[in-house]
Amino acid sequence: MMNTNYVSNASAATVISFYNGSVLSHSVRTDPSTGQVWSITDHGTVRSYDSLQDFYNDGRNREIYEGLTKKYYNP
Repeated sequence: MMNTNYVSNASAATVISFYNGSVLSHSVRTDPSTGQVWSITDHGTVRSYDSLQDFYNDGRNREIYEGLTKKYYNP
């Protein structure tokens, strides 16, 4: 389903998915107009960030996700 909504322009994306090879590792919701990012933790808590960089700066997110392949979607 996600593949049919793939966009090449990251600034238009409302979902960013992180892939380790062909395996989906995590996805975040984004607001292209503000850059705000929302992520659900393993405990089901929604975390809000002002930017993707703020998401990376939280805990081990940079170590875990920054180097993975990113695909951008606008479902």
